[in-house]
Amino acid sequence: MADFECADNVAVDSCTGTVADGSAVDTTTLGNKVFKVTAIDSAGNMTTKEVPFMVNSTEVQMGTPTAPGPTGTVDTTMALVLPATAPSFGPFQVGVAREYLTTAAARVTSTAGDISLSVYDPATTNTGRLVNGAFTLSQPLAMFASSTSGAALAGAGGNVGGAAAPTPLISYSAPVTNNLATMTFRQNITSTETLRSGAYSRSAHEERIHEFR
Repeated sequence: MADFECADNVAVDSCTGTVADGSAVDTTTLGNKVFKVTAIDSAGNMTTKEVPFMVNSTEVQMGTPTAPGPTGTVDTTMALVLPATAPSFGPFQVGVAREYLTTAAARVTSTAGDISLSVYDPATTNTGRLVNGAFTLSQPLAMFASSTSGAALAGAGGNVGGAAAPTPLISYSAPVTNNLATMTFRQNITSTETLRSGAYSRSAHEERIHEFR
Protein backbone atom coordinates (compact mmCIF):
# COMPACT_ATOMS: atom_id res chain seq x y z
CA MET A 1 0.00 0.00 0.00
CA ALA A 2 1.22 3.53 -0.76
CA ASP A 3 1.98 5.60 2.35
CA PHE A 4 3.40 9.12 1.86
CA GLU A 5 2.88 12.79 2.75
CA CYS A 6 4.32 16.13 1.68
CA ALA A 7 5.42 18.99 4.00
CA ASP A 8 6.90 22.50 3.43
CA ASN A 9 7.72 25.63 5.42
CA VAL A 10 4.97 27.29 3.41
CA ALA A 11 1.69 25.86 2.16
CA VAL A 12 1.74 22.72 -0.03
CA ASP A 13 -0.52 23.11 -3.02
CA SER A 14 -0.30 19.53 -4.32
CA CYS A 15 1.17 16.19 -3.28
CA THR A 16 0.77 13.36 -5.77
CA GLY A 17 2.28 9.92 -6.07
CA THR A 18 2.36 7.19 -8.67
CA VAL A 19 -0.84 6.08 -6.97
CA ALA A 20 -2.86 7.89 -4.34
CA ASP A 21 -1.89 7.66 -0.69
CA GLY A 22 -3.47 4.53 0.82
CA SER A 23 -3.95 2.85 -2.57
CA ALA A 24 -2.42 -0.44 -3.65
CA VAL A 25 0.90 -0.31 -5.45
CA ASP A 26 0.97 -2.25 -8.72
CA THR A 27 2.85 -5.52 -8.12
CA THR A 28 1.25 -7.61 -10.87
CA THR A 29 4.47 -7.80 -12.88
CA LEU A 30 7.95 -8.76 -11.76
CA GLY A 31 11.02 -6.52 -11.94
CA ASN A 32 12.49 -3.21 -10.76
CA LYS A 33 9.97 -0.45 -10.12
CA VAL A 34 10.01 3.21 -9.01
CA PHE A 35 7.46 4.91 -6.82
CA LYS A 36 7.41 8.67 -7.49
CA VAL A 37 6.00 11.47 -5.33
CA THR A 38 5.81 15.09 -6.58
CA ALA A 39 5.12 18.04 -4.27
CA ILE A 40 4.41 21.68 -5.31
CA ASP A 41 4.22 24.50 -2.76
CA SER A 42 2.29 27.75 -2.97
CA ALA A 43 5.35 29.54 -4.36
CA GLY A 44 5.47 27.17 -7.34
CA ASN A 45 8.49 25.24 -6.20
CA MET A 46 8.37 21.54 -7.21
CA THR A 47 10.16 18.70 -5.49
CA THR A 48 10.20 15.10 -6.73
CA LYS A 49 11.15 12.04 -4.71
CA GLU A 50 11.66 8.62 -6.33
CA VAL A 51 11.83 5.42 -4.29
CA PRO A 52 13.05 2.32 -6.14
CA PHE A 53 11.66 -1.12 -5.22
CA MET A 54 11.63 -4.60 -6.70
CA VAL A 55 8.79 -7.04 -7.22
CA ASN A 56 10.34 -10.52 -7.03
CA SER A 57 7.20 -12.61 -6.43
CA THR A 58 3.57 -12.46 -7.39
CA GLU A 59 0.37 -14.27 -6.45
CA VAL A 60 -1.71 -16.13 -9.02
CA GLN A 61 -5.32 -16.95 -8.23
CA MET A 62 -6.21 -20.27 -9.83
CA GLY A 63 -9.61 -20.95 -11.26
CA THR A 64 -9.91 -17.73 -13.23
CA PRO A 65 -10.17 -17.37 -17.03
CA THR A 66 -6.58 -16.12 -17.18
CA ALA A 67 -5.23 -18.74 -14.75
CA PRO A 68 -7.39 -21.86 -14.99
CA GLY A 69 -6.86 -24.51 -12.32
CA PRO A 70 -6.28 -28.23 -12.87
CA THR A 71 -9.24 -30.30 -14.04
CA GLY A 72 -10.18 -33.97 -14.13
CA THR A 73 -13.00 -36.13 -15.44
CA VAL A 74 -14.84 -39.19 -14.14
CA ASP A 75 -16.13 -41.84 -16.52
CA THR A 76 -19.61 -43.27 -16.09
CA THR A 77 -19.17 -46.46 -14.07
CA MET A 78 -21.77 -48.93 -12.84
CA ALA A 79 -20.44 -52.25 -11.56
CA LEU A 80 -21.60 -55.16 -9.42
CA VAL A 81 -18.98 -57.60 -8.10
CA LEU A 82 -20.24 -60.92 -6.71
CA PRO A 83 -18.23 -63.42 -4.63
CA ALA A 84 -16.24 -66.00 -6.57
CA THR A 85 -17.86 -68.79 -4.53
CA ALA A 86 -21.56 -69.38 -5.08
CA PRO A 87 -23.73 -69.05 -1.95
CA SER A 88 -25.06 -72.36 -0.65
CA PHE A 89 -28.22 -73.35 1.24
CA GLY A 90 -26.55 -76.51 2.45
CA PRO A 91 -28.32 -79.90 2.31
CA PHE A 92 -32.08 -79.91 1.71
CA GLN A 93 -33.92 -82.21 4.17
CA VAL A 94 -36.37 -84.58 2.51
CA GLY A 95 -39.88 -84.54 3.95
CA VAL A 96 -39.29 -81.49 6.17
CA ALA A 97 -40.99 -78.14 5.50
CA ARG A 98 -38.36 -75.47 5.94
CA GLU A 99 -37.23 -72.06 4.82
CA TYR A 100 -33.58 -72.07 3.72
CA LEU A 101 -31.59 -68.83 3.79
CA THR A 102 -28.11 -67.88 2.62
CA THR A 103 -26.32 -64.63 1.87
CA ALA A 104 -23.62 -63.25 -0.38
CA ALA A 105 -21.58 -60.06 0.02
CA ALA A 106 -21.65 -58.03 -3.19
CA ARG A 107 -19.85 -54.79 -3.97
CA VAL A 108 -21.62 -51.98 -5.82
CA THR A 109 -19.80 -49.11 -7.53
CA SER A 110 -21.57 -46.29 -9.34
CA THR A 111 -20.62 -42.79 -10.46
CA ALA A 112 -24.21 -42.04 -11.48
CA GLY A 113 -26.54 -39.90 -9.43
CA ASP A 114 -29.33 -42.46 -9.22
CA ILE A 115 -29.26 -46.20 -10.03
CA SER A 116 -31.43 -49.25 -9.43
CA LEU A 117 -30.27 -52.86 -9.16
CA SER A 118 -32.60 -55.70 -10.14
CA VAL A 119 -32.33 -59.43 -10.84
CA TYR A 120 -33.95 -61.68 -13.43
CA ASP A 121 -33.70 -65.19 -14.80
CA PRO A 122 -33.34 -65.24 -18.59
CA ALA A 123 -34.57 -68.85 -18.81
CA THR A 124 -37.92 -69.29 -20.53
CA THR A 125 -38.74 -72.54 -18.71
CA ASN A 126 -38.79 -73.13 -14.94
CA THR A 127 -38.10 -69.42 -14.57
CA GLY A 128 -36.71 -68.46 -11.18
CA ARG A 129 -36.50 -72.05 -9.88
CA LEU A 130 -33.56 -74.20 -8.88
CA VAL A 131 -33.11 -77.27 -11.03
CA ASN A 132 -31.30 -80.58 -10.73
CA GLY A 133 -31.18 -82.14 -14.16
CA ALA A 134 -34.80 -82.81 -15.16
CA PHE A 135 -36.07 -82.07 -11.63
CA THR A 136 -37.28 -78.61 -10.63
CA LEU A 137 -38.22 -77.26 -7.19
CA SER A 138 -41.88 -76.32 -6.94
CA GLN A 139 -41.17 -73.13 -4.97
CA PRO A 140 -39.34 -70.24 -6.70
CA LEU A 141 -36.09 -68.78 -5.47
CA ALA A 142 -36.49 -65.43 -3.74
CA MET A 143 -33.85 -62.73 -3.48
CA PHE A 144 -33.47 -59.56 -1.40
CA ALA A 145 -30.75 -56.91 -0.90
CA SER A 146 -29.75 -54.49 1.85
CA SER A 147 -27.01 -51.97 2.57
CA THR A 148 -26.00 -49.69 5.41
CA SER A 149 -25.20 -46.87 2.97
CA GLY A 150 -27.22 -43.73 3.55
CA ALA A 151 -27.76 -43.50 -0.21
CA ALA A 152 -29.25 -47.02 -0.42
CA LEU A 153 -32.93 -47.91 -0.41
CA ALA A 154 -33.90 -51.58 -0.32
CA GLY A 155 -36.30 -52.69 -3.03
CA ALA A 156 -39.24 -55.01 -2.58
CA GLY A 157 -37.24 -58.10 -3.53
CA GLY A 158 -39.12 -61.40 -3.70
CA ASN A 159 -39.40 -64.26 -6.16
CA VAL A 160 -36.92 -63.98 -9.02
CA GLY A 161 -38.82 -63.03 -12.16
CA GLY A 162 -38.11 -63.37 -15.83
CA ALA A 163 -36.57 -60.86 -18.23
CA ALA A 164 -39.91 -59.12 -18.73
CA ALA A 165 -40.45 -58.65 -14.99
CA PRO A 166 -37.15 -58.23 -13.09
CA THR A 167 -37.20 -58.30 -9.31
CA PRO A 168 -36.16 -54.93 -7.78
CA LEU A 169 -33.42 -55.38 -5.20
CA ILE A 170 -31.93 -52.04 -4.19
CA SER A 171 -31.48 -48.48 -5.44
CA TYR A 172 -28.92 -45.73 -4.72
CA SER A 173 -29.65 -42.01 -4.75
CA ALA A 174 -25.97 -40.97 -4.89
CA PRO A 175 -22.64 -42.29 -6.19
CA VAL A 176 -21.04 -45.14 -4.20
CA THR A 177 -17.69 -46.91 -4.37
CA ASN A 178 -17.30 -50.57 -3.41
CA ASN A 179 -20.42 -50.34 -1.27
CA LEU A 180 -21.18 -53.57 0.58
CA ALA A 181 -24.62 -54.86 -0.39
CA THR A 182 -25.83 -58.02 1.32
CA MET A 183 -27.73 -60.30 -1.05
CA THR A 184 -30.10 -62.66 0.76
CA PHE A 185 -31.42 -65.79 -0.98
CA ARG A 186 -34.47 -67.68 0.25
CA GLN A 187 -35.68 -71.11 -0.81
CA ASN A 188 -38.79 -72.74 0.66
CA ILE A 189 -39.06 -76.53 0.63
CA THR A 190 -42.39 -78.16 1.44
CA SER A 191 -42.80 -81.39 3.38
CA THR A 192 -44.17 -83.09 0.25
CA GLU A 193 -41.45 -81.84 -2.11
CA THR A 194 -39.98 -84.64 -4.21
CA LEU A 195 -36.24 -84.15 -4.12
CA ARG A 196 -33.67 -85.78 -6.40
CA SER A 197 -30.21 -86.55 -5.09
CA GLY A 198 -27.55 -84.22 -6.45
CA ALA A 199 -27.07 -80.48 -6.63
CA TYR A 200 -29.85 -77.98 -7.28
CA SER A 201 -28.73 -74.72 -8.84
CA ARG A 202 -29.59 -72.02 -11.31
CA SER A 203 -26.85 -71.52 -13.86
CA ALA A 204 -28.05 -68.28 -15.40
CA HIS A 205 -29.23 -65.71 -12.88
CA GLU A 206 -28.23 -62.28 -14.09
CA GLU A 207 -28.10 -59.05 -12.13
CA ARG A 208 -28.48 -55.80 -14.01
CA ILE A 209 -28.12 -52.14 -13.10
CA HIS A 210 -30.25 -49.31 -14.50
CA GLU A 211 -29.21 -45.67 -14.42
CA PHE A 212 -31.77 -42.92 -13.89
CA ARG A 213 -30.97 -39.25 -14.44
